[in-house]
Amino acid sequence: TFGPLILPLLAIVPFGPLLAWKRGDIIAASQRLMAAFAIAIAAMLVTGLFIDGASVFAALGVGLAVWLVAGALTDLAVKSGVGSVAPAVILRRF
Repeated sequence: TFGPLILPLLAIVPFGPLLAWKRGDIIAASQRLMAAFAIAIAAMLVTGLFIDGASVFAALGVGLAVWLVAGALTDLAVKSGVGSVAPAVILRRF
């Protein structure tokens, strides 16, 4: 019972920090998370290469874990201004 309930919730966790209260733009948040999603898919595929066909849930678990970590790092990057401000400002914001 726990798995089917928690998996969709964990899949949407990275969207939360990127959405502003009452002004959240889900499309903009989705665009910011595209790189994290691509990294998670790549991690799933690489994991799939190293496991047998019976352990598909292991690849899905690794992909979900990488999705959560990459989503958190995306939030840090957005809030620190990576790509839009000088490196000294980025370090100070961290």
